[in-house]
Amino acid sequence: MLTRAAARRARPPPPASSLSSASPPPEPSPIVSAVTPAAAAASSSSDEYYSPPTTPPPARRRGGRRPPAGLGPRGPQASDRVPATGGSVQRMRWTRSMNENVMRSYYGATEGGTNLTAYRGRMLSLFQVLEPAVNVSDQRLSDQVRVIQRNRMLDDAVLDRLRLESRSSRVSQAAPPAAVQSQSGVSPRPDQGNEDVDDATIPVSTQCNEQLRSALEDAFREYRSTPPGLRPRLPRLPMHKKNRALVCALDSQLSNCFDSSKDLTDTHSILYCAAVAACRVAHVKFPNSDRAARPAVPAWQCRIERRIGEARALIGKLICFREGNTRPRVMRFVRRAFSGTDIGPRDYLPYITERIDFLKQKIYAWASRIRRYKRRVERYTQNRTFQSNERWVYRAWERPVQGVIDTHPPDDDAMSSFWRNIWSVPVSHTEGDWMQEVERACDLVPEMGPITISPQDVARAVRPLPNWKSPGPDGLHNFWIKWFTGSHARLASQFQSALESGVLPEFLTTGITHLLHKSGSTTEPKNYRPITCLPTVYKVLTSILRAKINSHIETNSIMSASVDMLDRL
Repeated sequence: MLTRAAARRARPPPPASSLSSASPPPEPSPIVSAVTPAAAAASSSSDEYYSPPTTPPPARRRGGRRPPAGLGPRGPQASDRVPATGGSVQRMRWTRSMNENVMRSYYGATEGGTNLTAYRGRMLSLFQVLEPAVNVSDQRLSDQVRVIQRNRMLDDAVLDRLRLESRSSRVSQAAPPAAVQSQSGVSPRPDQGNEDVDDATIPVSTQCNEQLRSALEDAFREYRSTPPGLRPRLPRLPMHKKNRALVCALDSQLSNCFDSSKDLTDTHSILYCAAVAACRVAHVKFPNSDRAARPAVPAWQCRIERRIGEARALIGKLICFREGNTRPRVMRFVRRAFSGTDIGPRDYLPYITERIDFLKQKIYAWASRIRRYKRRVERYTQNRTFQSNERWVYRAWERPVQGVIDTHPPDDDAMSSFWRNIWSVPVSHTEGDWMQEVERACDLVPEMGPITISPQDVARAVRPLPNWKSPGPDGLHNFWIKWFTGSHARLASQFQSALESGVLPEFLTTGITHLLHKSGSTTEPKNYRPITCLPTVYKVLTSILRAKINSHIETNSIMSASVDMLDRL
């Protein structure tokens, strides 16, 4: 008979599969779990094939449900995502060529970035044609467009090139009408030759065209028959791509209106009504004609001055309380002065002087803030004025303030009589002998031929003029004549007719005269320099005539011959 130790040695070993079985080991008995480390070390050297764990399993809470298999800690979580080709899901990498195709499809679907109505479907279809191997959704594609624009992943030159490519693909289908328009003699755009010329031809949506047409009709009904001097002042139109495209679209709608124009007055009315329609569609506010109704003091200054007034009232009541006045009206102000502090009503009197000093310091700080803000507003106004009219800024700097005796302007009758005596009274001059020498020297110069005004002359005369220079009583700026190129041909023919007949409309020769003080007493009319703002249409005509006369002078060297004659004399 075998002994117990021999029987244990003769027991066969367990199979290998039982060691890697997924079934949990049996729960150890209390006796085994209480084995000391010495006993555990002794059992490890024995022939037993299983050693139970030394720590008990975690206790399960009563009443708790077993979590579902997908939420358990064991095993991988279930996923409904389709694995990638390589066997793992990776983040998509957008290359530069893919980003260019994204923007190319975006510009093609949105007409250069102007029509953003339901463009995602069109953009996705264009992108799938360019990148058939890339499978993305329209939402992901629009997100990538925002990422490219926000992070500047493509240069502006590349974006402009892609925009031009998408625009050329649309314009190529309408090439014959464009050729007809170029042969019709229409003047080029004022910014032709610059980089922004293509932005000026961005098409607008059909809804915007309808708004322009409706606004133009309303402006015709309101102001076409109104005298130029009674119309409201036009605001400045902010120039960006959207407004530029809007003005160009409105210019294309004015061709029939200019063809039916009768005279310069009617053409000027059409230009004014078109400017009103453009400003209304662009949501630009018109300036308030009643300037006297506007407050002379800004709102921020009113708020700070109101705080100063309240602080001074509190200081007055605190002084009354310090002198012994404890009436309810005074105490209401005292409590307001001590509000926000930990001082109670019984301790008001010891801290009354300190509170008065605190309010005085606040008044001084607010007064300093007003002075600081006024200096800032003055600098801001001066910078804006320098951008629009540099001469006005230099004139204000050079104005001798110490020479001003008083600040009362002269009487209107005195001013009118002073300038009437200068310009309305004929004066006879005695010419010197040198004038006869100059006349004999200029007898050989050929006479200037008849002047012919073309649409190109109007475009050349308008192009160098400042856009928003102060207009005359009509209120029409140079910007509108410059950008409404459809009016150039009609203005040229009407200028030619006025030149041949020698008659101009009365409003073209009526201006607004501004009197600038030079030095000395402000009550004397002789101490003012008048500057007259004439209508822009009249200035365009005079610019054309000046260019024609200068061309004749330079061709025949008239000015140089006169200078040489004066040098000899």
